[in-house]
Amino acid sequence: MSKSSTLAFTGFNQLSANVFYCDPLQKSGPSETTSTSASENAPSLVILATWMGAVTRPIAKYLAGYQTLYPKTPILLLRNETSDVMYRSTRTQISRLQPALEVLEIAKETPSARILLHFFSNGGSIQIRTLAQMYKAKYNAPLPVTGMILDSCPGLEDLQTNYNAFAVGLPKFWLLRALAMTIISIFFLGHYIANIVFGKEPFLRKLRRQLNDPSLFPTSAPRVYVYSKTDDMVRWQDVESHAAEAATKGWSVKTDRFEESKHVGHMVVDAQRYWANVKSVA
Repeated sequence: MSKSSTLAFTGFNQLSANVFYCDPLQKSGPSETTSTSASENAPSLVILATWMGAVTRPIAKYLAGYQTLYPKTPILLLRNETSDVMYRSTRTQISRLQPALEVLEIAKETPSARILLHFFSNGGSIQIRTLAQMYKAKYNAPLPVTGMILDSCPGLEDLQTNYNAFAVGLPKFWLLRALAMTIISIFFLGHYIANIVFGKEPFLRKLRRQLNDPSLFPTSAPRVYVYSKTDDMVRWQDVESHAAEAATKGWSVKTDRFEESKHVGHMVVDAQRYWANVKSVA
């Protein structure tokens, strides 16, 4: 297992650039004796994959929520940055996620293991898709999760909403922001041209298909989609169409559309309602 180091999140250890782990019963890296929850109603492991460029403070609110609900359940935290999506190679991303696969391998060995998967936006979706592909490549089986929460995802190719998503983490200084905006515009234009010239499947359309692929995610794991009608980064119609497709493929699906919350901001609007959704698939 990769070396661990102290994080801003109390009790968490860093296993790679993108992977962090906390086992309340053992404040170090995972071992064969960890991943055991004291409560029959608690998952054996929570995997939390954040949105692109998420910073410590908002992430900590979700960690605190899980630590309140399931105080003895280990949490595997996956973070990602704009660079992971825009130019970091698949090989590098796989390397960074390797410790997460190792944690998962240990957790699934727990008798009657229940692994809860919770991911946000397209950024978190990308990491979870990659983790599922890694697991399938090694075991020829879907990710061994027993419940899924999809928060504000998945979206579709739309210039304005996709741009809004990338713009969140841009510098405030106007010159740097203008430069970053230019780079992002070139990035989107390049992908658009490549899709036409080479007949490639659009990136987000491919991601949506993969999230509904039974060879990557088991149909036995119920799903809840939490999203908003006022989200300016992922359209609610795109989330609902993905949920409907999942239902036709055999997943048990629940949708909860908020009316006024921002992107990945539903928990802030109504925490009780949000965590009830989590518990419904845990």
